Amino acid sequence: MCILARFKRLCCRHRNKHRYVISSNTDNNDVIYDNIKYDLNKSYNNIHTYTYDYTKSPKNILSWNVNEILCYSTPNSREKITEHLKHFNCDIICLQGLYNDYSRKYIINELKHIYQYYISGDLYKNYLLLEHSGLFIISKFPITFHKFIPYDTEFPDNVVNKGILYVTINNINMVLTDIPYYNDTYYEKYLNTIDIKCPFKEYIIVGTLQHITAHDVINIECNNKMYTNRNKEISDYILSLYSSIKLNINIRHIDINHVSHYYPLIATIEHNHMSYI
Repeated sequence: MCILARFKRLCCRHRNKHRYVISSNTDNNDVIYDNIKYDLNKSYNNIHTYTYDYTKSPKNILSWNVNEILCYSTPNSREKITEHLKHFNCDIICLQGLYNDYSRKYIINELKHIYQYYISGDLYKNYLLLEHSGLFIISKFPITFHKFIPYDTEFPDNVVNKGILYVTINNINMVLTDIPYYNDTYYEKYLNTIDIKCPFKEYIIVGTLQHITAHDVINIECNNKMYTNRNKEISDYILSLYSSIKLNINIRHIDINHVSHYYPLIATIEHNHMSYI
């Protein structure tokens, strides 16, 4: 009986607290809602290690679904991911699939001399044995959190608490997501949810959208025709819904063996069609 009770506790739904990890050296660390408890006292928070230059603005954004889940997450995979992130040296890094807490802490610690600001999506788990949202942003610029919206999913998609993270970085509104993928009949529903729940009129959407023509669903111009995953399909996007911001997309077809199923994308930001670099 004891074994059965323990198994039920591990596998069934539970009421743990919604939790986020956010950098502890910014001006936006007040508790936004009473039920959100920031993890501000952990040793891996990079306090007083980076001087922010307020005269600059983001020039580029990196998006990468790193697949850090269960047996796919190893010391070797997190080291390779971090080395690539150092090499790319983008102003804003948006990661999906970062379910492993050790990998998140490792990335924060290894990049703290470059990136002062970071925030996770909701670390709440629907089931004790399974995973949270897996969303994570690390930035050279201050991050203002707006809200996190979970997707309304069914089994097996609901074993992971996937959702939408809305933030503002400097003066750029951003939406980070990793759309559930087991039931493709709901892809367009999830894409529409992003806009329906959005607090912004204009924004940049980043992440694994799972739809081979997501730009058509969102009704904006296509900005990438190169494959973004191991199956040589387009599943990942960085799309601008700003009238004044254009994004030039570069897919980095690096060696992702034993690292991820997806390739990193880098978007160069252009304002009013004039290069911002």
